[in-house]
Amino acid sequence: MEEITKHIRRKKILGNFPFAVVFTSMTLALFVLGVFCFILLHAKQLSQFIEENIEVHVILNSDISESQRAYIETQLDQQPYILKKENTLMVKYISQDDARKDFVKTYGEDFMKVLDENPLHSSFVIKLKPQYLNQEALNAIDLNISKWEQVKEVYYLKDLADKITKNMRVITIVFVSFTAILLLITILLINNTIKLALYSQRFLIRSMQLVGATQFFIQKPFLARAAAQGFLSGTIASALLAGIYYYATTLFPDLQSLHTPYLPHVFVILILFGTLLGLLSSWIAISKYLKMSLDELY
Repeated sequence: MEEITKHIRRKKILGNFPFAVVFTSMTLALFVLGVFCFILLHAKQLSQFIEENIEVHVILNSDISESQRAYIETQLDQQPYILKKENTLMVKYISQDDARKDFVKTYGEDFMKVLDENPLHSSFVIKLKPQYLNQEALNAIDLNISKWEQVKEVYYLKDLADKITKNMRVITIVFVSFTAILLLITILLINNTIKLALYSQRFLIRSMQLVGATQFFIQKPFLARAAAQGFLSGTIASALLAGIYYYATTLFPDLQSLHTPYLPHVFVILILFGTLLGLLSSWIAISKYLKMSLDELY
C-alpha cells in the first residue's frame, strides 16, 4: 500500500512539472516584454526631455544698459517660439557676474585673478518649443534676434536639434520593431510551452473522453489552470517590473523626470495578455487532442 501511495505521489509530481515550466516560461516572457514596453514608453519621454533642454544663448553687448536689457527680455517674452512650462516662459537672464561664477564652478579657475575686468558677456538663455527645433526654424530665429540692438550674437549648437530628432525617430522605430518581434516570439513561446505541457496529459484527456465526459467538462479544469497561471505570471512579471522601476528611480532620482502616467496600463496589459494567451493556447491544444484518434495520440 505504501509503495502504491509513493507511486501515485511520484506520478502527481511528474504530472505537475510541465505546468511549473509553463508558469516560469510565461513569467519570464511577460517580464521581458514588459521591459521593452517600459523602454518604448520612456523613449518618448526622453525625447521630449532632451528637446526641452536644448538651449539658445542670446549674447548681449558689454555696454548694454538696464533699460535695453529689459526691452530685449520683453521682446523675447512675446516671441511665439519660446517654450512655456507650468505657465512660465523659459527665458533666463545671466549677468556678467553670474557668468563668471558659473565659469569658476565649472572649471575651478577664476580669471579675475589675472584680468582687470570680466571678459564674459551677459546673456539670455532661452528654450524653444519642439516644433522650432529644426535647422530652418533655428536659422530664422538666429537671423531675427541678431538684428536686435545690443545683441552681440546668438549661439547654439548647430545641427544638434536635427540630429537629436532624427536619432530619436530611428531609435523609436527600432524599439517598436523589436517590441513587435518580441511580442510574436512571446506568443509562440508561451503557446508552444503550453502545448508541450498538455502533450503529457493527452491520454488523460482521451480517458475522460472515453468515459463520456463532455468537451466542456474536459476543457474546464485545463482552461481554469491556464487562466490562473497566466494571471499569476502577469502579476509577478508586473511586480518585478514595478520593483526594478522603483529601485532604479531611487538609485537615479533624475529618472523621475521621465515618469509617464501610462506605466500602470503596462501592468494591466501584461496581466490580461498572460491570462488570455494562456486560455487561448490551452483551448487550441485541448481541442486538437480531442479530435485526434488513439493512433495519432501515440
